[in-house]
Amino acid sequence: MNYIHIRNLERFHPGYKDRELLWAKIYFSIVAGDPDFELIPNEIDKWRFIAMVCLELRARKPLPNFDKYWSKQGFNLKKRGIAETLSALSSMVEYVTEDSGLRYDPVTEDQKLCTKRREEKRREYKAVEKRRESQSSPSEHQEILIQWNCFAKEQGLSEIQKLTDRRLTGIKNRIKDESFDLFKIFEEIKLSSFLQGQNDRGWKVGFDFIFLSSDNFIKILEGKYRNGTPQKQNRKNNDPTSATARATHIPNMEKFDDLAKGLRDRYEGGN
Repeated sequence: MNYIHIRNLERFHPGYKDRELLWAKIYFSIVAGDPDFELIPNEIDKWRFIAMVCLELRARKPLPNFDKYWSKQGFNLKKRGIAETLSALSSMVEYVTEDSGLRYDPVTEDQKLCTKRREEKRREYKAVEKRRESQSSPSEHQEILIQWNCFAKEQGLSEIQKLTDRRLTGIKNRIKDESFDLFKIFEEIKLSSFLQGQNDRGWKVGFDFIFLSSDNFIKILEGKYRNGTPQKQNRKNNDPTSATARATHIPNMEKFDDLAKGLRDRYEGGN
């Protein structure tokens, strides 16, 4: 079996002394000015060459030239065979044997230690980012449950007994929204008879209505449920025989009766 070696590989090495050979000078050494690279006609071969540079720098040895290896590295050999790629890269790669005498700088213990510390810092950073993304903790979840249940008990609304996975997800999503303000929502609920059950169905606002929807809490904060704001009528209102419809139309009938009585008195008085 033969191996593949990148000609003049050292020109792609950044020369860092404090880390392992995990870096490659790709842009300035290849993309922005290498005439051989620019003359490669096939885009697949161009990006395979960049991958080969990175692979050899990381492996510190020539790359084994067999299909299983290239497939494992993500090369789609059905789309373009490796032999075609190597032919196109003939001026930039060469065939060698495993013991061809190539020299790679050995990894020192200091370099290994630096790499280990860098990986630890990267993991710590990812953990911090993950916590920031969630923007909430179990204690915050419980605090919201307590705040809601206290408010619900005062206003005669339904208290919740358990924070299900769906509710926890809802809490996280609402907390991430800068416009979400639970205490302002409480104040708006107090200003709304509709949300407290004074509607044709006797429906009352609940925890899930606020936390499981991305826009219900916005409607509350915008005052769309405040007293005096017209609400959508139930379909039963279209039925004049329904109790809701009678309750809706009675005030209008009373006004009509008053108007008719006034006109009658005026007419009779004029006679």
